[in-house]
Amino acid sequence: MITSEDLLIWGRRQADPWNRLGNKTEPVLIVIEFCQVEGPRPLIIHGISEEKNSSLDLDAISLWLMSSETSSGSISVLYNQESALHAVAFYCTVYDVQARAFQRPLCIAYLDGNKPSRSVVTQLTSRVRRLVRPLLNCNRRLFLHLLDRLVALSDDLNSDFVHEYYALYKFDQLEEPAKKKIQTLADQARKLRSRLEIMRESISRQLEGDCLKHDNSVLPQWIFEGGDNESMAFKSLAPCEYDTFYSGLAHLLEVMRTKEYEQGVLYSANTPVLRLPKCNTPVKEKLRRDEWSKGEETLKTCTSHLDQILYPIVVGDDLAVTGSHQRKNSVTDLVTKLEFIRPKAHLNNRISVWNTKNENCKGVFGLEVSPRSRPYNCDKVLDLNSCQLHGVSYTGSLLSRLRIRRSFPSDLSLISFISSTISLSCQLVYLGRYIPLPLIVESEKLSNEDQRILASLLSELEFSKFHSLKDRMDKLPSTVPPRPIQLR
Repeated sequence: MITSEDLLIWGRRQADPWNRLGNKTEPVLIVIEFCQVEGPRPLIIHGISEEKNSSLDLDAISLWLMSSETSSGSISVLYNQESALHAVAFYCTVYDVQARAFQRPLCIAYLDGNKPSRSVVTQLTSRVRRLVRPLLNCNRRLFLHLLDRLVALSDDLNSDFVHEYYALYKFDQLEEPAKKKIQTLADQARKLRSRLEIMRESISRQLEGDCLKHDNSVLPQWIFEGGDNESMAFKSLAPCEYDTFYSGLAHLLEVMRTKEYEQGVLYSANTPVLRLPKCNTPVKEKLRRDEWSKGEETLKTCTSHLDQILYPIVVGDDLAVTGSHQRKNSVTDLVTKLEFIRPKAHLNNRISVWNTKNENCKGVFGLEVSPRSRPYNCDKVLDLNSCQLHGVSYTGSLLSRLRIRRSFPSDLSLISFISSTISLSCQLVYLGRYIPLPLIVESEKLSNEDQRILASLLSELEFSKFHSLKDRMDKLPSTVPPRPIQLR
């Protein structure tokens, strides 16, 4: 007997029907330090606003990430069962003359509700290493320069020159606690002399970044007062590279949030519908899908004759989407999405989403037309005023899946369904590169409209080889004469 819980968790790998652990699903990038006074604490947060950070316990996450025993430069992929978060953490160490043992551990963590794939971990690791390397080099140059001054001050502590120099700090002479503090820090630096020399040789070979070498840096004032150690601000530890590092974190999060599209040779809605061995190329996204929710959902209202609407788009014919001035938003929304769906190998074409006159408009374009009128020089017209399609007749089988009226929750889901339908037609396109088109037509019993679709996709794939075939196919007559189609 099936219970209600079985229905809630059906088909899921992890049984969590109430989502009681998923408090944050959007990716977050956070920089954590191990403070010698407060313990682990977040320093920089990207991806979550201050007024909404109650859903993510940053202090607990900081304690969790910094509790791992790691070394500088290591990468860890972790999972927190309590908060249902996956983390890719990069650990490093910055040096500070005011910190205990001169070290302040840092962690740069990428948090996500979904388990990161191997490609995500590899991409994040390489980008974080490139981002943090100039920061660490700047920090090490400043640290070595301050230690050199500290050791030199310790060596000449009793000379008159030192007292005269530090009179600038309004000290006639250093008091005993300050002398003891300077001697203690200098002794620690002398014990690390061999390691510091190795560090000096290492950073001398690093040329990237905008570090100013810190020749004019001075020791912190608390050293001459003999007080307790005070943590320096993180920006003061690498003043030349901090701003670049901070802005680079925001860019890194944006890159990791952006979906990396697969490569192919033909694309529909940024989805590869055809791939070829050793010939695939990436295509850049021209329209972000998350922006569609801000506009109108026009396409999903035309699913009853979607094959007729998409036929001129796929074969490369001109299609005018007309509407009155009051329907401008609907026209521009539909034109943009139809052009986005069109199978293409590149994005070098321009789109005319709204025109007051039909002057040299090609492809799919928007046109302002008053109600109960049609543009005089357009053969194929999608009229949003009367919800009619003129000049199109398609009776083929390649787009038959789009002929049945279906209900879709959004335009995004409908566009994904259209891309999958076009990818099925591209199976014949792959065969058309090696087999003469008449053999495919005879075997599959393709109509004249389907022959035009295959010829158009082949021409988009290899124009120099198949453009003459497309010209011949474009002259084929329609199987059925065109007639007005009522879309609703």
